[in-house]
Amino acid sequence: MVQIMRRLVVMPKKRTFAAWVSLIVALSFVLSACSSGDSGSGGAASETPAEASSGDPAPAPADAAPKLLEYDVVAEYQNLPDENPTMKDKLVMEKFNIKTDTNYITLAEGLEKLSVLFASGNYPDYIPNLNHEAEVKRWGEAGFLVPLSDHMDALSEYRKWWTDEEWNVVTQFAQNPDGKLYYLPAKNYRSHSKAWIYRKDVFDALGLKFPETLDELYAALKAIKAAYPDSVPISNRGKDGVIGIAVNAYRLPGDMWYGFEGFYRDPDANDEVMYAQATDKFRESLKFINKLYKEDLIEKEFPTMTTEQWTQRGVSGRSFIMYDYATRAAYFQNLMQDTPEAQWDWAPVTISTGDKPGFVDRELPFFSYGPIVTNKVEGERLDRLLEYFNWAASPEGVKFHTLGVEGETYEVVDGKPQYSNGAADKHEMFQKTGFIEFLVTDPEYVASNEDRQTDLAVSEAFKDKPFVPFTAFNLSAEDRETANSLITGVTDIAEQFYVKAIMGQVDVNDDAVWNQYVQELNQAGLTQLLELHRKSAQ
Repeated sequence: MVQIMRRLVVMPKKRTFAAWVSLIVALSFVLSACSSGDSGSGGAASETPAEASSGDPAPAPADAAPKLLEYDVVAEYQNLPDENPTMKDKLVMEKFNIKTDTNYITLAEGLEKLSVLFASGNYPDYIPNLNHEAEVKRWGEAGFLVPLSDHMDALSEYRKWWTDEEWNVVTQFAQNPDGKLYYLPAKNYRSHSKAWIYRKDVFDALGLKFPETLDELYAALKAIKAAYPDSVPISNRGKDGVIGIAVNAYRLPGDMWYGFEGFYRDPDANDEVMYAQATDKFRESLKFINKLYKEDLIEKEFPTMTTEQWTQRGVSGRSFIMYDYATRAAYFQNLMQDTPEAQWDWAPVTISTGDKPGFVDRELPFFSYGPIVTNKVEGERLDRLLEYFNWAASPEGVKFHTLGVEGETYEVVDGKPQYSNGAADKHEMFQKTGFIEFLVTDPEYVASNEDRQTDLAVSEAFKDKPFVPFTAFNLSAEDRETANSLITGVTDIAEQFYVKAIMGQVDVNDDAVWNQYVQELNQAGLTQLLELHRKSAQ
């Protein structure tokens, strides 16, 4: 039967697919009904014939298909599909004898729309790809969501992808303070993805080796500026991008501007929980970046740089080194095919202050997004949904969601799967067909995709490099409410000072200026936030 089902996913003829699926699904549900009682949804086990009352309806014939179940769905993705239902939706509905009424929304509008739905009580039955972990935890705490950790016995295929060590990290970071997991995090196939990218041909022509200290970086930037006076040697996108120049060298968290990510355990301070933007390390990083700013070595408009402007810098020969995702080296290379001498590459090295090794950006073993199920789903409707999730995490289901149907959406060429419908990347594949990785990315796709291979190469190069220790801060509901009420004010002060210090509008070298800044942070609530994080650190 397994061999037949594997063939079903790749059969190009939908009529054959549908016919076989109907038979297989029918048999599978009959076998399931015969071999088990309660599936973990919390209801009572099925009565035996002797226990059933005389008024109970007669059992369904052995060859009857499971009844059609309907679900309201909101699906949040980067872009919208061309059709609704999508090709993927139709095949899943056919396979599991379900009907989904799906409202597709974009990531840009997702949080606002979903917040309104939950506030009004008009929330859906489930969301397959929710990308707002803080809200998931809040909705779970409020009782809106099914605790999926209570149903792991029905999700054995999903659990197989995680080592016990990885799963321990998942539960520490993704679960609520009540110990429940209200979404299924997607498996991360990589441990690192960010690195320095640079124009290797320019460095070679100038006789520069890639820098390993901030002093060497400064000297390299000065040499590039002398050779290319109209250049901005380092570019960035977004106001937080420029801080990546120095924070890893000073052994700070690279994603400090996102939510509560500025709170971390500092291995250089006896693992004390600190707020990165209030540390002496942060002050030193601002001094260094301010020096680059004054000498026109970074963008003058760094707070407002867009991805489009950043891209133009890279492809026009105006910028030559950046800290970003390593895959962006190939991105720039592909955009510069008319400039054959250009050679973008990523550097398998870290930059330090010269004192201690610099940090790398280490990633958790999971992505903090995945499906949620609301309290509107229970009994057989929950069982059917869990069956779908579990199949989606099986090797067959993983390939199905990542690549689609062989012969229709992808082909295997020289042993490697390739999109065959003209899709340039996974987002275009989703737009055309609805197929996109779900829970787990297909390993064969990872092994054959250029960007994924770069991620794995970066992961291998940096696997033994030091990084900010992972620390889970599981605040209670009351403490989280307090923290949420304070973090915006603290972050606003930190961001404003960060921009002004780099631009020289305030003198970060002046102790009085720095002390006044820290005092303002404390008055805005930093002292209380540190107390909350220190007592909840795991």
